[in-house]
Amino acid sequence: MPTTEVAIAIAARLGEAGRRVVLIDGDEPVEEIDTLEDMRTLTRRYTEHAVDFIERHRDQPFFCYLPHTMPGSTRESFASERFKGKSANGTYGDAVEELD
Repeated sequence: MPTTEVAIAIAARLGEAGRRVVLIDGDEPVEEIDTLEDMRTLTRRYTEHAVDFIERHRDQPFFCYLPHTMPGSTRESFASERFKGKSANGTYGDAVEELD
């Protein structure tokens, strides 16, 4: 796993409340996500974090690896509200358009 601060890892784990996603920045857990609506914000948030990293390191060499974890599946789209219903290819297409 990349160790730079831009490499936010997600790990799913089971808890008392059901499935949760833990956002990890570097080695530190920073937030738990337990709703589908929150998961739909991850593409935007990952991208914003990467852009911030690039801007702060623009004058030095760096490696930025950004493996988007969404779009989810054809059954359940993880597109944000801004992209819902925008694609002619259904909910999965909405999520892919957000990645683009």
